[in-house]
Order: sequence, then C-alpha cells, then structure tokens
Amino acid sequence: LLAVSLRLAIATGLLLTGTVARAQTCPGSPGPGAAIFIAGEATSMLDVFNDKGARLDGGPCGYNVADGFTVGDVDGDGADEIIIGGDVSNEIEIRRIGSVDTVLYRWFADFTIGDGLAAGNVMSPSRAAIVVGGDNTGRVDIFTETGAILKTFASSMNQLDKLAVGNVIGDDL
Repeated sequence: LLAVSLRLAIATGLLLTGTVARAQTCPGSPGPGAAIFIAGEATSMLDVFNDKGARLDGGPCGYNVADGFTVGDVDGDGADEIIIGGDVSNEIEIRRIGSVDTVLYRWFADFTIGDGLAAGNVMSPSRAAIVVGGDNTGRVDIFTETGAILKTFASSMNQLDKLAVGNVIGDDL
C-alpha cells in the first residue's frame, strides 16, 4: 500500500488537494491490477482510476484534509475497500468500489486530527484489519470492518507521526 499527499492540477487550472492510495486489486484492470484512489479535499469527491487512467467509479465522500484515508481488503472478498477516518465525526467509514457514494459500515473510533489510519493483515492472513493510532488517546486500536475491537495497546504516537502496517517479519500475517 502506498499513500502520499497529492497536489493535482487539472485542465481547468483548479488546484485540488487530496490523498492517493494504491490498491492491490481493482475491477476494470487486467488481471490483479492496481487502482489509484483520489480523495479530493477541495471537491469532497472520491475517484477511482485503473492502471490505464480510466475512471472506474466516483462520488461524494465528505473527505477533508485532516481525515485519514487508506484501502484494504477488510471483508476478505479479495478486493480492497476504501476506508476514511473522519476527524470531525470521529468515525471510520468503509466504502466499496462500484458504490463509493454508499457507506457500507460506519462506527465511532475516536478518530481525530493527527491520528494515523492504516489497513493490513495484522491479525489474519485472509482479511485486513483497520488500525488507528491515536495521538490524543495514547493507544493503537485494531478493528474489524464492522468496528469490533480486535486489540488495543499503548502507543507514544504524536500528531505529526505516521502509521503504516505490513508483513515485515514474514509470518504470513
């Protein structure tokens, strides 16, 4: 998973600020292709493109610059879902490609400005968990897609810290 800040100039000259995440699978891409997800702060829109640059999906998402944004296969179906952590609502939202304007799951996660958001197979080899690192709470919470807490532990995360997950020890999780 790759997540970076993006400043994108489009043909009209409008400057958009958003976040990009690269997923492992995406409908409309040949084979297990990648997708580019753009959550636009200026437009509050979420757009999904395949690896050829064709727009596959899009819709309103209410994203703003302090929100968290990532993708991961949190329901175990083999395709990545879109995950947004709302700093104003303090909630996590899960959306699916093909229906990005529909929220599949939403729950309170105490997500605030400066918190970290990531998704990865940290608890199960077949499904990604949602990881929230709280700079205000002093803990890391690991959730299922429905908001059930799988694990919580103390953290020294600060507001400018970043959070990522990955299989760095090679144990298939």
